[in-house]
Amino acid sequence: MGAGDAAVWEDIAALVDPPLVHLVAQTTQSMASNTTNAIAFGTNSEYQDTHGFHNETTNNSRITPTVPGIYRVSGKVAYGARTDFRITDCWLRMNGTTAVDGSSGRNNASTASANSTTVSANQVVHTGEHYIEFNGTTDYVELLGVQTNTAAADPSTAASGQFRSTLSLEYVRP
Repeated sequence: MGAGDAAVWEDIAALVDPPLVHLVAQTTQSMASNTTNAIAFGTNSEYQDTHGFHNETTNNSRITPTVPGIYRVSGKVAYGARTDFRITDCWLRMNGTTAVDGSSGRNNASTASANSTTVSANQVVHTGEHYIEFNGTTDYVELLGVQTNTAAADPSTAASGQFRSTLSLEYVRP
């Protein structure tokens, strides 16, 4: 909403009670080596979902904002402990096909402890800030993860303690 624009109740309501979603994976997910996977956030994964943008059963890898506007989106894919990781990577994808520009996070370090890679939206919209614009009807976002390891094994994501995959979306403005 810009200067001189008429105030719309939906815009005011979103500013007074802004939509917020924070998902935390509660179960592990098998991640085949060198295969891209949408991270699932199933039962009990909704730490916060103020406006019902996420469904734990149907399309549970997606957040689908029903309030149009600009949102800050971030996520983390946490992998179980392995000593043979070569790459762990994650990024955001819109509407099932479009990778969000600049949203990739990569970790090339091998480690014997749990490994995680963090990503945040880095798509320039209007003012040059790092946010994503959603239409409030069909647009959705997913967190994708991929790993490669020297054994070509299929490890799982981590789902205990602080090592859990997360996906967050926060309303910023109309």
